[in-house]
Amino acid sequence: MKKYILHFIIFSLTLFYGCKSPEITSYWRDSDVKIDGNSEDWQGKTWIIKDLNNVLVGFMNDENYLYLSLTISDRALQHQIAFSGFTFWFDRSGGEEKIFGVHYPLGMEEMGMPGDRRRKMQEQNFSRDSLPAFPENFSDELDIYEPTKGKHIRMRKQETGGIDVVLHLSRGLLVYEMKIPITDKGTQLYVIGTTAESTIGVGVETVSNEMTGRRGDRQKMGGGQGGGGMDGRRGGGPGEMPPSGRGGIREPLKLWIKVKLATSDSIVLH
Repeated sequence: MKKYILHFIIFSLTLFYGCKSPEITSYWRDSDVKIDGNSEDWQGKTWIIKDLNNVLVGFMNDENYLYLSLTISDRALQHQIAFSGFTFWFDRSGGEEKIFGVHYPLGMEEMGMPGDRRRKMQEQNFSRDSLPAFPENFSDELDIYEPTKGKHIRMRKQETGGIDVVLHLSRGLLVYEMKIPITDKGTQLYVIGTTAESTIGVGVETVSNEMTGRRGDRQKMGGGQGGGGMDGRRGGGPGEMPPSGRGGIREPLKLWIKVKLATSDSIVLH
C-alpha cells in the first residue's frame, strides 16, 4: 500500500511540474483502452489541473471516440462523487456552455437510499487512514442532458449507442473512466458533435448535498475556478483530505477544461 501511494506521489509530481500549457492536449489512442476503472492504460498520459488537488486527469481520443480518466485520491471528493453524483459537460465549440452532459453515477438519493441513512453517511468525518463507505455496486443507468434542447433522459449505458462509463475504488484511489462518441457515424444516439483536431470545452461538476436529486435546480457552472490552467502549487499528498470545515464534506466542484483533440500524427510534449 505504501509503495503504491509513493508511486502515485512521484508520478503526480513529475506531471505537475512538466505541464505548463493552459490548455490540455489529448493523446492519440495508439493502443486499446479498457473502460474498467483501472488506471494502467493512463500511465504517462495524465495531468494535474490548477485548483483540483489530488486528482490526475487524462484525455485520449481517436477519430471516433473521446476517452477520459480521473484518478482521485481526495477522500472527500471520492465520497461526494459516490453519494451525490458526477456530471461531465461538453461544449464542441471549445467554450463553457452546457451543450451536452452525462451524469454518472446518479447518486444515493436517486438510487433509492433512504434519506436518513444518506444524510448520516454524508456527515461522517473520515480519518486520514480510513476509506469512504463506498457502495458495492452502482446502477448501470445514467442521465443524458441536452439543456439547449430541453432534454433530460435516463437510460442504461448499453442503450446510449456508444457511451460507456465506470468508476472503481481500489487501494484508496478512485478511478473514473468514460468513453464517449466524438462524431456521429449514424449509429450513436448521443455524441459530442465534433471531429479530431478540434478544441472542445469539458466541464466537471459535482452537486452539493443540498442539491442532490434536484436536477432542475443546478446552477450554471462558473469558468473561473481553474479554467484548464495549470500551475506549480502543490496540494496535499494523495489520500489526505483537504480542509473543508464541515466534517470532511467537500465544497461542490465546478470546473471547465479546454481540450485539444489529437490526430493520428499528433505528438504531445509535457
